[in-house]
Amino acid sequence: MKAMPKVLDELAALIRRDGRTIGALSRETGIAKSAISRLLRKERGLMFESAETLARALGHTIELKPSPRLKKRSKP
Repeated sequence: MKAMPKVLDELAALIRRDGRTIGALSRETGIAKSAISRLLRKERGLMFESAETLARALGHTIELKPSPRLKKRSKP
């Protein structure tokens, strides 16, 4: 299993706790069962739009917050 961004880990946890089947979530959201299954197995992430759609179906939102700017690297 590869490391996933925290937001996707949290989304996978919400799916596991929700109680609906992968098939039910797929039908409700239009996201392929295989994509949801790969997310739960940490084999693949999701496009932002799909993650947002799943979050809404689970009664949540994805919030973007400002973060400290990265230092620009100087050119060699």
